[in-house]
Amino acid sequence: MTISTTATDISNQITLSELMKLERFCPFTINGIAYELHLDGENQGVYATYGKQTVWLSSPVQIIATTCSKDGNNWGRILQWHDTQGSIHRWVMPTELLAGTTAAISRELLSKGLHISQRPSDLNKFVNYLQGYPTDQHILCVDRIGWCDGAFVLPDCVIGGEEEIIFQSSLGVVCAFAESGTLDKWIEHVSKPSQGNSRLIFSLSVSFAGSLLNLVSESNGGFHLRGSSSIGKSVALDLASSVWGNPEKYRRQWRATDNGLEGLAVTHNDGLLILDEIKQCDQRSIGDAVYMLMNGQGKTRATKQGSAKAVSAWRLLVLSNGEESLASIMSQGRQAIKAGQEIRLADIPADAGAGLGIFEQLHGTESPSTFADNLKVAAASYYGLAGKAWLKYLTSDLNGATRRAHELIRRFMEEHVPSGSNGQVMRVARRFAVVAAGGEMAGEANITGWQFGEAMQATARCFQDWLDGFGRDNSFEETEILRQVLSFIQVHGSSRFQSMTSDSTKSTYNRVGFYSTELKEGIQSTFPVPHSDQDYETTYSIFPNSFRNEVCKGLDPKLVERVLIKRGWLKPENERVATRKIRIPDHNNPTRMYVLTPKAWDEEGEG
Repeated sequence: MTISTTATDISNQITLSELMKLERFCPFTINGIAYELHLDGENQGVYATYGKQTVWLSSPVQIIATTCSKDGNNWGRILQWHDTQGSIHRWVMPTELLAGTTAAISRELLSKGLHISQRPSDLNKFVNYLQGYPTDQHILCVDRIGWCDGAFVLPDCVIGGEEEIIFQSSLGVVCAFAESGTLDKWIEHVSKPSQGNSRLIFSLSVSFAGSLLNLVSESNGGFHLRGSSSIGKSVALDLASSVWGNPEKYRRQWRATDNGLEGLAVTHNDGLLILDEIKQCDQRSIGDAVYMLMNGQGKTRATKQGSAKAVSAWRLLVLSNGEESLASIMSQGRQAIKAGQEIRLADIPADAGAGLGIFEQLHGTESPSTFADNLKVAAASYYGLAGKAWLKYLTSDLNGATRRAHELIRRFMEEHVPSGSNGQVMRVARRFAVVAAGGEMAGEANITGWQFGEAMQATARCFQDWLDGFGRDNSFEETEILRQVLSFIQVHGSSRFQSMTSDSTKSTYNRVGFYSTELKEGIQSTFPVPHSDQDYETTYSIFPNSFRNEVCKGLDPKLVERVLIKRGWLKPENERVATRKIRIPDHNNPTRMYVLTPKAWDEEGEG
């Protein structure tokens, strides 16, 4: 089904019970023009009579109810008619369209099988007919999918809840929610073959977990599967997409403007937004895009009159993939990554480490590529059933589902998160815990065919792999400081540092300091037999200005000092002074320098 550019077709959305038992139409008059509707006979249609002239406006169309949002805004009218094949159509027309040209309304109705006179004067009368048609029925409408009063609103149906609700949106997007096949076939060919593969089960669990965020009061967040091409990353995204719709349409691209991503976020509220190939996004704007998606709020915009429009809002999970990490792409665009961005989009190595790319088990299939092809074909054949089954399970006992989710989240945190973890790790860990809960509960609801504990273990494996990359003992800021300092020495150590023992007449271009290489402590001289390189260690001494302006570029130098001293990478003069006075070539007096100890290279930047 398609969400139109102007409003919402609800032909298959809801029964509306007694509301759809149409009453006899009573003619009405507006500005001296009498409107009549003939449902039966040879003269079926909508007619307008003024003076002695009667004109045909359209084939029969009725307004069966008015709609508005909870706050009394976003008014609409539900139109109903039959096409020439006898199929019934219902469309929620935002009344704001009545203030524009007649073309938008005419185009929408014509595309849905209603015949309309195209004479401009007739079109104007037809619009007046739609606006003036009397009805006493009224229904609550919502303008975005997701949770509403215990029900879950989708573009084509509302699951659960006691109050009748319809979806009405003016967003010009293609609806990605669709169904094909049966749930049993999806379980057999998509879900069960994922068993034994941590990245696949995790990705499917993320798809279920999006609907839990609101229930457990968890904020937005995302996961990024990073790895080289042809290892199966796209398979994970296709499987996750198949929970809700056709992977080809449900999976979207990072290559979009901020406005485009904002629109996508709104249409995936309380669910999962899947974004393919992060490198397609502009290097200079990817950081802002991640912030916007994870903050759950769009930009503030003004109306033509200058007043502020309502700001778009959403709550969702994001599943992304790409060959590079967010940090890598931002660095290529000369953008400094912040802690908030890194932990909002948790970077998980897509390669599961079994020599099979993203896979760990092929279940008898001859090769990873064949296994991937089989899964992609299955996901493109059976889709959309698991998502609706999941929502029916949740809404059948919303309080019970919420309690169960909290139990599973607590279990994950207790069993799989290292004690004493810092706040940043705990924040990401809880997001993984919600994913584990989603996968486990979907299994308990007989939606996946998985055994108890499979989703928990797969999610724990992905969490541990994320934690290994992020750093177990440090905050994000500390990890990034250590990486940046180490990277500076690796890039410039042989070109911009002068040897303490070199000929002073030999110039070092754009010099930032000096280095000295000595035997490690405890190693005895074997002269004249040379030592191996492993027996030596190097100390780098950096000019204060170079340290602050280049090594610490984009960072707080004082924070860098504290972190390096804490890790033993920097040798201070005392507790108050981070630099040391040392003798360097061509200087008569000792000079203050930042002295980086060999410990930094011994640790190889880990931690």
